[in-house]
Amino acid sequence: MVREKLFLIAFVVLFSISFIFAVHTTSISQSNFNNGTYYIFNITLNNTNLGQQIGNITEVNISFPSQAGFSFINGSNGTNRLGFFSNTTYVLSWFNNTNYLINGTINNSNFWINASASSIGRYNITVISLNGTGTTSQTNVSVRIQDSIAPVITLISPVNGNNTITPGNVTFVFNVSDSSSDSITNCSLILN
Repeated sequence: MVREKLFLIAFVVLFSISFIFAVHTTSISQSNFNNGTYYIFNITLNNTNLGQQIGNITEVNISFPSQAGFSFINGSNGTNRLGFFSNTTYVLSWFNNTNYLINGTINNSNFWINASASSIGRYNITVISLNGTGTTSQTNVSVRIQDSIAPVITLISPVNGNNTITPGNVTFVFNVSDSSSDSITNCSLILN
């Protein structure tokens, strides 16, 4: 009976230890960006697990959404922590498996990249951290990519620069196109 109780206690302790979660909070320095323009995306990670094994974050992965058309300037990544960097097309990874990337007492860890997005819309950037126990924590930061490219207006008639004065009404014909997926809701003609 004593042996069974010891086994049960040992099982509960081991089972409880295996569910230690990595926890962090994230923020981004700004959340609105113009499409087609490069910005420094600076993401701050705060480790809310204090202590050695649980609080030591060994890896941070930041995933940019592929549908936003993000492109990065090579070599523009950085962090204020000691670690190594690798990346795939849309996932940026900082890691330090020898010691830790972020220890259990440091907060305000910054990770940045110079990037641009081509598709307008609201997107989530996913931040995943891995702690010393091998467990992960995931959060999202939301960004809005705004249309910054003006529509193109082409005057068809009357011919541009025509100074002939014609009595009566003058009909203007023009084409308007926009590079974004937004539809043009208004085009006004101003005569001066």
